[in-house]
Amino acid sequence: VTVFNASTGFEGLRVFTYAEVSAATVGFSGTNILGKGAFGEVYKGVIPKDNLVVAVKKLKIDVYNGEKEFISEMETNSLAKHVNVVLLIGCCSEGGNNLLVYEFTPRNCLCKNLHGKRLLLLN
Repeated sequence: VTVFNASTGFEGLRVFTYAEVSAATVGFSGTNILGKGAFGEVYKGVIPKDNLVVAVKKLKIDVYNGEKEFISEMETNSLAKHVNVVLLIGCCSEGGNNLLVYEFTPRNCLCKNLHGKRLLLLN
């Protein structure tokens, strides 16, 4: 199911093919994982055509919640334009794969940037 098309209204977002994103992340290699969350994994990649370093969020395959989260994140983040917000560059919705392509920010995670070495994890 392809949820992204000309009528969705997400202007300015680049539409990637699955092959492009897969090649960029070396087949979603485990060595390229930047993090994991409730909705999926984030991989570092390089889009060869532009030599563009990106972070690719690969949403977990869950037909209802996955599609809902994909559309919600695209709606919200395609409108967010601020120096402190990671830029959503584009997306891919092909063959049941929902991928969000963000600019890559190399400075660790937000938590480390906010708290530094003083981070205290609670169990």
